[in-house]
Amino acid sequence: MNVYDKAYELSKAIKSSEEYKSLKQAKEKVKNDPKVKEMYDELMDFQENFRNKQMQGEDIAESEIEQFQKKFEIASMHSDMQSLFDAERRFSVMFDDVQKIIYDAVIKE
Repeated sequence: MNVYDKAYELSKAIKSSEEYKSLKQAKEKVKNDPKVKEMYDELMDFQENFRNKQMQGEDIAESEIEQFQKKFEIASMHSDMQSLFDAERRFSVMFDDVQKIIYDAVIKE
């Protein structure tokens, strides 16, 4: 048994999952609406900025968090954006479950 072959098999299974298909479809809807895509891109920029600050040991200002939360609330009012957020959550749960299964099988032996 080749581990790499199994990894490719797993990636194919993930791409065949309903969670992945729903996520891909939701991303396409957002991508095809310039206004919604702009909102989504802004939120992703905020998150990337937060991650960078955390990695560098910097604090995130309360005003930045509040600004992000307001943008998120506004974006969540749009049905396509809410569908994307829901699809991202479902995919993330599935992906985290897969990682936990692999981790538990390898590390907890």
